Amino acid sequence: RPRAHDYFSGPLVAPMGNTQRGDYNTQDEISACNPSWMVEIHDSMAVCAMTIPGTHSSCSHHGGDRVRCQSLSLLAQLHAGIRFIDICCSHSDSLPIHSGFVYQQKNLAGVLRDVTSFLQEFPTEGVFMHIRKEHVEEGNTRSFDDLVCHACEQSGATFIDPPPDRDAAWLTMGQLRGKVCVLQNYGGKWAPGALCWKALHIQEECDLTTVFQIDSKKIPAIKEQLQSAMTGRERLTVNFLSGASALCFPYMCAGTTNKYAMEWMQANQSQHGFGVVAADFPGAEFIETCINDNLRQN
Repeated sequence: RPRAHDYFSGPLVAPMGNTQRGDYNTQDEISACNPSWMVEIHDSMAVCAMTIPGTHSSCSHHGGDRVRCQSLSLLAQLHAGIRFIDICCSHSDSLPIHSGFVYQQKNLAGVLRDVTSFLQEFPTEGVFMHIRKEHVEEGNTRSFDDLVCHACEQSGATFIDPPPDRDAAWLTMGQLRGKVCVLQNYGGKWAPGALCWKALHIQEECDLTTVFQIDSKKIPAIKEQLQSAMTGRERLTVNFLSGASALCFPYMCAGTTNKYAMEWMQANQSQHGFGVVAADFPGAEFIETCINDNLRQN
């Protein structure tokens, strides 16, 4: 299997650079153009049996190599084929998006505008939006859950109609089509169209002390989750390929894990999909590998 040192030469703190590979892309444009790939998926297809390309910390564009997780704008990600986005808000009244302590020049209302405009243009698609709280609580006059509900209600977006148990197991492509599904990872009242994040089967082993733990810790966790998804779980699976620390920047991890996951999915066909596979700096071939798995089994 690939190892961290296969993809990075020179000192461990070498700059990210400007790279475009099939699995990994740090440029601000991408060859993948899949704005309406879900049109090929039957309405009856269970979402928990699909493979859904996603991004981790989807709006993390600022803060330099130590913090940055994405090179494409949110709209560019959606047009490339991404259908799971990871949104990290701090608890201020404007719900600013943060990556750690770094403000990402966007707030939740802006994210919702982008997603809503995309779905209005491409109503055959559906988007999962994982919302979680990040950074400090300051400058707020209302609870976090109340602020998120207000932003969603004011957005003009169409949300799924969730069941009482807030479980994703029931959701089909037809029920998601043209809508936003919020995956709620915070307490309080439910946001519009929200399902329970904790009800999903999640791999989020992201704290890597050094680059050497990419191979010893992160790759085994990714593989185990991919194998688990193949067993046909009735829960939606989420597999984060990301990892970082002070000595392992996001791009260092992505340069190895994206390639590993892409090649593993290409070599191991699943009758039950691989669930959400969420990456930092995904490349065109990576995204299309996820998409094509659905078209193969559809």
